[in-house]
Amino acid sequence: MDELTNGFKDLSRLSLSDALTVPFRVFADTFADASTSVGRLLQFGKDGVVEFLKGGFSKFSGGLPTIEGLKDFADRLRAFQKLQNRQEVLRAIADRLNRISKADNDSLNDQAFFDQMQGVMENLFVTAYNPTDVGEDSPLNGLLESKAGGAGYVLAQDLVKDSTAVSVQVFQATLLAAFNEVLYGQAISTTPEAHSALLKAALELGKTYAKLAPSRETGTVLASDADFGFLDLLWRAQQPGASGRLPGKDAIKAQLQNGVEALGRLLNGVSDPISTLKFLNNLLNAAANSVALNEPRLANSGGGFNPRGDIRSAQFIRELMKFGFEVAKVNPTVTTTGETVISEFLNTLWKGGDDRKGQGGLNQFFEGAKSGSDRVKLLGFGDRLVDAAQLLQGADLQAQKKDAKFLSQLLNLGSSYTALNPITAAGDQPLNFFLSTAYQLSNTRLTAQQLDSFLQSVTNPDVVLFANSDRLKTLNKITDVSLQGVKRSNEFISKTMGVALTGKGISLFNIKDYKGVKNQANPLALVGVERFINIVEKVEAVYKNDTPQEIITRLRRLYYPGDSGWNLINEITNQQAFAALLPNAPNSESDPLSPGLLAERKVYAAELGSLDKDAYAILTAKANENGKEDNPSPYLVIPERNEMIDIGHLLLTLDALLHPGSNAPYSDPYYNVPTIDPASWVADVGVGSVWLTLQQRGTSQEGTPINLKLSSGTPTKEEIDAYYKASAPEADILGDVDGFGLFDRFNNPGRKDQRFSTHLKRYYLQNDARFDIHTRWQTFANEFQAKPIEATFDADDLTEVAKQAWVSRINKFNNLFGDGKFSVSPGGLGRNPNWNWAYTGDMFERFSKYVQEQLKNERNP
Repeated sequence: MDELTNGFKDLSRLSLSDALTVPFRVFADTFADASTSVGRLLQFGKDGVVEFLKGGFSKFSGGLPTIEGLKDFADRLRAFQKLQNRQEVLRAIADRLNRISKADNDSLNDQAFFDQMQGVMENLFVTAYNPTDVGEDSPLNGLLESKAGGAGYVLAQDLVKDSTAVSVQVFQATLLAAFNEVLYGQAISTTPEAHSALLKAALELGKTYAKLAPSRETGTVLASDADFGFLDLLWRAQQPGASGRLPGKDAIKAQLQNGVEALGRLLNGVSDPISTLKFLNNLLNAAANSVALNEPRLANSGGGFNPRGDIRSAQFIRELMKFGFEVAKVNPTVTTTGETVISEFLNTLWKGGDDRKGQGGLNQFFEGAKSGSDRVKLLGFGDRLVDAAQLLQGADLQAQKKDAKFLSQLLNLGSSYTALNPITAAGDQPLNFFLSTAYQLSNTRLTAQQLDSFLQSVTNPDVVLFANSDRLKTLNKITDVSLQGVKRSNEFISKTMGVALTGKGISLFNIKDYKGVKNQANPLALVGVERFINIVEKVEAVYKNDTPQEIITRLRRLYYPGDSGWNLINEITNQQAFAALLPNAPNSESDPLSPGLLAERKVYAAELGSLDKDAYAILTAKANENGKEDNPSPYLVIPERNEMIDIGHLLLTLDALLHPGSNAPYSDPYYNVPTIDPASWVADVGVGSVWLTLQQRGTSQEGTPINLKLSSGTPTKEEIDAYYKASAPEADILGDVDGFGLFDRFNNPGRKDQRFSTHLKRYYLQNDARFDIHTRWQTFANEFQAKPIEATFDADDLTEVAKQAWVSRINKFNNLFGDGKFSVSPGGLGRNPNWNWAYTGDMFERFSKYVQEQLKNERNP
């Protein structure tokens, strides 16, 4: 006991072997002469023994043990045997470290290791209790001298209560020693500070792994993959085997030897051991906290559920480590500045940062893999994609292929692809398709060649990969039974993918129009939310003197008016029609080339191209609505919500709300149409009524996108539906409604001066109380639509009075739209006073039911 106490007074004077065995010397010295485990235990601490075993003793009757007493006593003895096993593990570590320490005479590295090891050993021995009293009997490195004899007993008690508490610390010591030994065997130059940082990272990795209490490795492990199970090799030194017996001395030495050698081979393949180790720990931590990996499953024994899911599988962790080393071999660079988004999860995991984003990114990566075997497959697929990226030959891809952002998007694309559970369907043509090659053929070199070809001449490859990942996610949302086989076909998947920023894409799909999939002529016409916000930020940077409202008008004018905008009134050009509708919007600006004159406020391709080569092409891409590229704007895509949003409708609604007040013909008392109605949902709903009425009369307007021949004089429900869907597709309505939601943000005094990109970011990507997408329908129903006619949508069912009020208002717009041919000059109106819009009520009924359904879903998700 004196040696124990003196050792803690000056730990730095002890040899490594002494320092490692100090915590268990109380057992080794006290029980040296005992011949049995029972004898050893009974010789330790008279009072402590009685306390330690009193559960069993209390059930001994007349000198004979009861069944309960024997079972309890056996449980306590097993706990003690675990403690002995861990003593042997530590002694094995000490023997190896003594040997390598004396061999190289490098005291700096010894000290760096000892500094880290001291904390582990003190945790093992001292923190079994946490004394707070001071005085003459003062703590010595946390241990009161008078209570040193009881520390071993308390440790044993901790072991009985929670075996994880001790196994975590022993495994930390094991992993720490393994890394230290590997570094001695490597020809790397490192400072004491770097060496210490590496060992500190090893401690964290050991703690993370051990707390998971991993299950045993199952199945056959390929020899080429065995080394990636180094954590499991070292973990098994203190875990029972298949027979339930703890390893003996020889087995412990063999396990330690195998683990050290495996780790050495792995670290030989990376250039930055410290970053690698930190990355592995971040990766394991993120996986342990990832929602996708925490889905409950039936436990193997005892019934109930195991909330940790397959993250506890040693096989899964081995594959995760393999994946981690594949990424670490690249030694990726982090080029993203500012806030890293979750889709760039390797940035966060490699360099550290917001743990939530790392976890969220990994969760997104595993989202489509629903079983443990699927996740293992996905990790292997990710390995091959990372390897293929390193073989890219394009001169413009040499920096990109090591960029953590690019690798993240490549992995996310792979994840979206595997989530489809792709197949080669009967009749499919042979493919030159890099995802299929990597997934089905495991041909890394051919994968690289095909990926290189796919990314040829692309300015922003990571954005291309992100856009295509979104497309595949959207494809996976298709629920139509008849399309399930089609969407899984590799041939079809390859056709949905396009090089998003060069115009070389083949085709895309529209998930909700009619029965499912329609070709998208321009692959730029579906743009992800984050990419669109990024483009808006570029517009703000180019036109930095614009107010947020001026930026909105500048963007809106790309579509309304635009070179193929909505021709509201046939004899008035788009420019004139929207100038009359929105005269109060900042449509003009000072002409920089002609002072004193005004120029159109619009986005110029050359100016925006100076910051982002591809942004203008994306902004001006035309989505398919009812025909080929017949929509003035692209669609905003939110795959996780299964939504597409018409960007032009969003901007037009928002601009009309920000700048109310119109000129003739809208303001003419005969029509009296509020500015917002032709700019938003009233027009979308009303146009269907006009088209259907004109079709019934045989006088359809020129350019009407749907001329469905009616089956009889009275349209059927299905025919009314078809006209409603043509005039008010969901993408249009969502754009209208989000325009109201963003206006609500602008109306808030604390937010009105924020940049438009900030409003978009907070609305679509971040929770912001009631000012975001999660409350879009409540905002629409309560804030705005109740005011003009005191009739809200926020009710289980609208009253007949409310319905009629809305129908009357929509019909005012219908009169304007139906008259069509007129001049903006006074007195030149070609009015038809006999219009009878018989189907406006049907159209409004469909719209209001949709709104009320969305309100219900929003309040009760």
